[in-house]
Amino acid sequence: MTRTFMASLLLAATALPTAVIAQTPDNIGIDRDDVPPAVWRTVRSVAPTAAFTEFGYEMEDGVKVFELGARDADGLHLELDVLPDGTLEEIEWETPLSQVQTPVLVEFRLSHPDATPQYVERSIRPNGHTVYEIEGRTADGELIDFEVMNNGRRLMVLNAVSAAG
Repeated sequence: MTRTFMASLLLAATALPTAVIAQTPDNIGIDRDDVPPAVWRTVRSVAPTAAFTEFGYEMEDGVKVFELGARDADGLHLELDVLPDGTLEEIEWETPLSQVQTPVLVEFRLSHPDATPQYVERSIRPNGHTVYEIEGRTADGELIDFEVMNNGRRLMVLNAVSAAG
């Protein structure tokens, strides 16, 4: 995955008012000015036209991972995860169900035939792999969190978690 390709994915982002990412136990909201310069350099090189309006970080294995969020021209959420030294860790992009690759949907349906997808996010990893993260509910209301990797050569279920909802 080249930076040029990643940048082209983000060119449609639009400006919105500045906001802090909602604070949760896993995510700490911060002000725009608290984002380190190395993180901003990466964000601007990957998504030069995106107007980021959400700022926060998570601690992952003792490492602070900055998360900057924006909305694209279609109103879909996108997020860049960047390490403090400016290393791009992940691009996460809300994806309409109609744009999810058929083999991914087939795998979801085989694993959870009675589930309805409610939110899909395409995660582009630094190794170039694409992971689709599908959240949904079964007919009984059970929450489903399903991750499928599709790198163009194979499909692999990474995570299929059910939790009583």
